[in-house]
Amino acid sequence: MSFYKILSKYYDEVFKLQQATVHFLSEELNEKDVVLDIACSTFSYGLELTKKGIEVLGIDLNNHMIEEAEQKSKKYNVELFNEDIRNINVIFKDLRFKEIFCIGNSLVHLPFKSEIEDVIKKSYKILQNGGVFIVSIINYDRIIEKNIKEFPEVISEDGKIVLKRSYEYIENFEYINFNRELIIKDRENSVTYNKSVKLLPILKDELVKMFKNIGFSNIEVFGDFKKSEWSKESYNTVIKAWK
Repeated sequence: MSFYKILSKYYDEVFKLQQATVHFLSEELNEKDVVLDIACSTFSYGLELTKKGIEVLGIDLNNHMIEEAEQKSKKYNVELFNEDIRNINVIFKDLRFKEIFCIGNSLVHLPFKSEIEDVIKKSYKILQNGGVFIVSIINYDRIIEKNIKEFPEVISEDGKIVLKRSYEYIENFEYINFNRELIIKDRENSVTYNKSVKLLPILKDELVKMFKNIGFSNIEVFGDFKKSEWSKESYNTVIKAWK
């Protein structure tokens, strides 16, 4: 079984839904607003907004994540797309969204900064005037300055699922190999799944500059979804920008 197929089954146990994130994502929205969840994984946050009467569409390249998302949201009749986020301008060319969000460190999986900027630009084009684009990534200012290579283990409440994560810097810090080890335990034994992906560690000022160059009128930066002030000690970089 592939790493992503097994991860999709346990994703919601490993990455617990955070109500602070739900509140952050929903505070600009009203019932029947149309929203796009980019790199939606199992659609946990999109589904929470759907339950509030908001129309949320989701897109993710990984078919296992989309399959899991479809299973848990099928009674809500949501539209989910197993597509590349770099094609959102084509897939959603006839729609205009009140909000678009890309959270969970997804944006840095793109291989080039030009492609990150291009996704932001394409998101801008399919936003309504006055619409909001929200992005969250790991705070790579902190990661690189402190040369952080290991992350705390993520352990499910019953202790049966353990996710280990580490970084390996390559090409003079221009890229990072993100190594993951997913351990599934039962009474008799455990099974380990490994996966390494290449990330592009973009810094906060670089990301803000992209938003400004594209034309977002108001840009706010936080250290988390509780709206803590961003600093180099923040765990995350969260950007909220208006068209």
